[in-house]
Amino acid sequence: VITDLHSRGHATLTISENGSILIEENEEAVTHGSLADFPAKSYWNQLVQVLQRDGLSAKIEPTGLQLTW
Repeated sequence: VITDLHSRGHATLTISENGSILIEENEEAVTHGSLADFPAKSYWNQLVQVLQRDGLSAKIEPTGLQLTW
């Protein structure tokens, strides 16, 4: 998903609690697929650490888990 979004000029996505992948287009959040079995919010701090070790910037926002590459 990241490779596809990067090729279209995006550098950030947000994954909501239900696993929906959201990107911002024209200042509006647009769903761009979803992840099955996305971890519960109680595991997000650990997930942020894993993603950061893989070279992604990740932070927990009110709207979900935000990834930047």
